[in-house]
Amino acid sequence: MLRALMIGLLFSGASACHADEPLPWFAPGATGSIGVDVPGLMDRATKDAEALKDSLTTAAPQDLGALADSLKAIEGHAMNDPRLRELLGITSDAQIEGDDKPGYGAARVLVFASLAMPGPSLRQVLLDADRLHAVVVFRGFLENSVFKTGDALRAALGEGATPKGFAIDPTLFSRFHVSAVPVYVVLSEPLATCETEDCLQDPLPAHDRLSGNIPLETALNLVAAGQGEAASTAAALLTEAAQDKTTVAGAAP
Repeated sequence: MLRALMIGLLFSGASACHADEPLPWFAPGATGSIGVDVPGLMDRATKDAEALKDSLTTAAPQDLGALADSLKAIEGHAMNDPRLRELLGITSDAQIEGDDKPGYGAARVLVFASLAMPGPSLRQVLLDADRLHAVVVFRGFLENSVFKTGDALRAALGEGATPKGFAIDPTLFSRFHVSAVPVYVVLSEPLATCETEDCLQDPLPAHDRLSGNIPLETALNLVAAGQGEAASTAAALLTEAAQDKTTVAGAAP
């Protein structure tokens, strides 16, 4: 009797202890409750972190100046990519710095300009250079972005127009000591590929130079009239432009 009473109390006590606890629910096919040893995992992670810390070393900050040649080489490889050159409209006779040094053997007029020029001025420079067979030279990319450079050129020329006949070459700015734009350089002999660092010590070809915010054709007329070293080059370019204009007018319906 006493034993039966004790067993009854044990069962009733067990029921009372768990009456308010919800029974666990498992999805069909589950293996049931899986315990996770969180303290053990944290302890293991701490030990792994300590072991990893002993194997790591801190590198000194990289000197960007020492990387200058490598960065120029990367830029050169990129700018000699045919698809990128097509995007920017860079002509094949104005090679970009890289494995092939910049060459402008066929250039007769260099127009030093800036992508920061007002849109109408930049447009006029590009159109005049195309018409008068000149190469427009920029010091670098707009905000160091190839895509922003392409957008700026297309915006200046208008919808559907493709920029051409230009180069991005800081060495030409150094070579001709150009610090403000626009500058017009009319060459009377080919511009040889430079051999010294940044072209600073390379001899300049015979040329005439004008600076100021004037149209390219006006600059050529002034050079031709000045009877300087490149007067004959300027006169020949003006004659070719006049002939081209006549040909176009004659072909018009």
